Amino acid sequence: MFSLPTVFIIGAGANSELGMPTGASLKNGIANDLNFARDSNGLNRGDRDLFELLVNRFRESSERYTEGGIELSRLMNKFASIDEALHWFSSRPEVVSLGKVGIVKKILEIERGSRLFNVSDPELARDVEYPECWVPEFLSMAVGSLKREEVEKIFSRTSLVNFNYDRTVEHFLYSNLVSTFGFSRDEAKNALLNLNIIRPYGSVGQLPWQAKAASTAVPFGMNHGNNHQQLFTLTGNIRTFTEQAESQVKEQIQTTMTAARVIVLLGFGFHQQNMSILLGAKPLGKRIFATVLEIDKENHENLARNLDGVFQNNGSVRPQLLDRRCYKFLQTMRLSIMAPL
Repeated sequence: MFSLPTVFIIGAGANSELGMPTGASLKNGIANDLNFARDSNGLNRGDRDLFELLVNRFRESSERYTEGGIELSRLMNKFASIDEALHWFSSRPEVVSLGKVGIVKKILEIERGSRLFNVSDPELARDVEYPECWVPEFLSMAVGSLKREEVEKIFSRTSLVNFNYDRTVEHFLYSNLVSTFGFSRDEAKNALLNLNIIRPYGSVGQLPWQAKAASTAVPFGMNHGNNHQQLFTLTGNIRTFTEQAESQVKEQIQTTMTAARVIVLLGFGFHQQNMSILLGAKPLGKRIFATVLEIDKENHENLARNLDGVFQNNGSVRPQLLDRRCYKFLQTMRLSIMAPL
């Protein structure tokens, strides 16, 4: 169990260890789906089903959407993330809506194709080993020093600020508590209710055990089949940077971060937009750790200073940056992260 209030900030690099796309990969996939420009044979490129959906749904105005898709696809790689691209088009609701559809469609496809997806029981992840993944390491840290009867305390001092759209973290934790630790589904659900999860950009929807009503549940890797209307419905779960700035998410993050004693950034890209979401939190002179895998070492000193500034740490405890995979980072820094002082 974590000794002190601990916040994990989760970026795309962390969930890539469970088969989710990196930010660049997600951008490329969505850009390809939304590129409805005609090829040399006069046929529309991009995702054919999505193109036909736009034509059937918007009819007279469908050309405005398809042209918006082409423009978004063309400019996508000019931005550090899909979120920044949608922020750029915030005054074009048809482009934002189309971008969100692309996100939902791609994330559900990738969840369904991931090694967590369990055909026989989609509510639980496959009961196999997941080596070189950070979430098993995180769960091991959370259950450490506890008795089985104390299951509801597992996440009582832990929060996640998850910048991803997928549900791999919640899906893995719930499944592993049931399959590996032998808890009932209700026990696993109740334990996870104590895990404070904040999603600045939302997600594709709530898993069945999270949803208050079966009609609002979105199973892991859900196959929407021919119900493309459902894709547009699910876009209501996705927030752009513009929309989250108008919500209470930033306030929730600041409240959580201010109460934190330990902050751990995993697979985080340090994009300007995302750093601004974290800006203003005032953790009480805490320990700060971050992975910087594949970030040129010449940036590390400035990133450490940036973290000091974002969290108003005033250099009281120097952030520790390690150039390694997230799972290896947790293995290496476990003692420091969980130290009671």
